[in-house]
Amino acid sequence: MEINNGTIEGNGNRKIIKGSIVAYLSLAVNILAGIVYTPWMVRQIGQSNYGLYTLAISITSILMFDFGIGSALSRFASQYRAKQDKQGLERFVGLVYKLYFSIDAVILVVSSVLFFFLGTIYAALSEAELAAFRVVYIMVVSYNLFAFPFANLNGILGAYEEFTTLKGCELLTRVLTIVFVVFSIWRGWGLYALVLSNILSGVIAIAIKWFVVRLRLRVIPCWGKIDVVLLKSILSFSIWSVVTSVSTTLGTGLLPSVITALLGAEAVAIYGAANTLNGYAFLLTNAIGGMFLPKVTRLQNDANERARLDGLAIRVGRILGMLSFLILIGFFCVGEEFFVIWMGENYRAAYPCACFLLIGELAFTPFHIYDTEMLAKGIVKPQAILYLVTAIFMLAASIPLISIAGATGAGLVVGAGYTLRSAFRLILYKKHLNISVGMFLKSTYGKMLAYVALAFILKPALNCFSVSTWAGLFLKGLVVLTVYLVTSLVFCLDKLEKQQLYGDGKVILKSLWKRLTHKEIEK
Repeated sequence: MEINNGTIEGNGNRKIIKGSIVAYLSLAVNILAGIVYTPWMVRQIGQSNYGLYTLAISITSILMFDFGIGSALSRFASQYRAKQDKQGLERFVGLVYKLYFSIDAVILVVSSVLFFFLGTIYAALSEAELAAFRVVYIMVVSYNLFAFPFANLNGILGAYEEFTTLKGCELLTRVLTIVFVVFSIWRGWGLYALVLSNILSGVIAIAIKWFVVRLRLRVIPCWGKIDVVLLKSILSFSIWSVVTSVSTTLGTGLLPSVITALLGAEAVAIYGAANTLNGYAFLLTNAIGGMFLPKVTRLQNDANERARLDGLAIRVGRILGMLSFLILIGFFCVGEEFFVIWMGENYRAAYPCACFLLIGELAFTPFHIYDTEMLAKGIVKPQAILYLVTAIFMLAASIPLISIAGATGAGLVVGAGYTLRSAFRLILYKKHLNISVGMFLKSTYGKMLAYVALAFILKPALNCFSVSTWAGLFLKGLVVLTVYLVTSLVFCLDKLEKQQLYGDGKVILKSLWKRLTHKEIEK
């Protein structure tokens, strides 16, 4: 369906494009902050205060765990919207609010009890650090208790395809936090002001989302009696979402502890650097996460459902695949020098670890639409079991491999675990969605074999020119990007994609030319 035909599908496509642009802009700010702003902040406030600041942020992420209700909200809200059942949506939102308030009460009790054991839990902190952290803890918990019930706003905005608002609030939160923190450091206000900076940014974002949902979308929660049948549906869905989230934490979140126990702090620092880069790559390829859920939900009611969903899966899969392979090839060619320039010579060993992590993380991003379809249809139990089995495998294999190969062994464990998980995901797609696995793999990965050949040609060629500065690394990266784009045009893009790229580029250039010449005439 054409994007500009004024239909719901066209509007949805435009919203996805706008949301993607804002999402990648937000991501660019995040990455820039991680590379430039964070080291500066650490130097300004000192390692001890930064440790307390980081600890406070980590507590926020733990306490804001929504027990899978967020995934359930996105799915059910998208279904209500697809059916144009606003009253049903408002009853559902009211029920979700009640669930969030109930969890809020549990968080209040647990966090209040934990407050009296902070000295035991964080025994390594000095008396002064512990006193400061108690104040920070109260600030963070108070904010979480306020913010937690409003987590449902994200699901509502996603169901209405308000991706620009969602991603714009993420960008605004990050920018405001940086501005507030820089101002606080400049004024010398200390640790509490830094934590308050995050809180104020979060409150402003919540206020914007609430006004959009309440005043523009006019979604008002219905506070009637509890629908027991709907509650059971939400909880049955949420339980398996929790299993998936916990399994992901078990599979990768415990690896730093295993590395520390077996090899000490230096090895875990190397793994941490590699995993940080892997996290940025994950964000790059998953910035559109959740944006296609409403569209996929609508297509399920289409007369030609399977063909349209497969077509969407292939188109999105090829785009994500090309982006993922660009990151993989770029890092394969210049990653080792990047680590040395960024972190120092001691972190050269992070390169092979990061290679394994990135292959496991990025090589299977083309599956995105089928993952979304499984979520839209409520098929979460099989994937949750698969994630749990994979996590157990990674933990079991991590001890011998880390003992033998250190941080590289940890990267190999994660890469192998993710690869096996993706292979079994294809089996689940075949069984539950009835897709043609061979057609999908051929359509998405077939021509991308040219990228693999490109990597093995570029790597030795670029190794002839060693660099030790950011400028030199940038030039090497530019060479990789140029060769990659040429390879894509010649070998990887099909005829229709080339025509669309040429047509869209021509329209954009004409528009820019008209604007420039119009300004010249005005002058």
